[in-house]
Amino acid sequence: MKVQDLLDQLKQLDPDLEVVCYSEDEAAFQKKQLFFTTDKISAVNAEISRNENGLPLISFRGNNPVALLEMIADD
Repeated sequence: MKVQDLLDQLKQLDPDLEVVCYSEDEAAFQKKQLFFTTDKISAVNAEISRNENGLPLISFRGNNPVALLEMIADD
């Protein structure tokens, strides 16, 4: 995604939303791949918390709107 594409999509969202990056790419995490690209941007309702080890968690059953940047591994 190019900078202009990112800006255009973000401008469509509420400017007061918190921005959260998220990926479900298990294979990338198992390979310890740390380079991702932005796949999709949307406003969603979510609940963000941390587990007992301090790792961040996100539940899409929450009622707090966030700007979600969905990330995918760039192989």
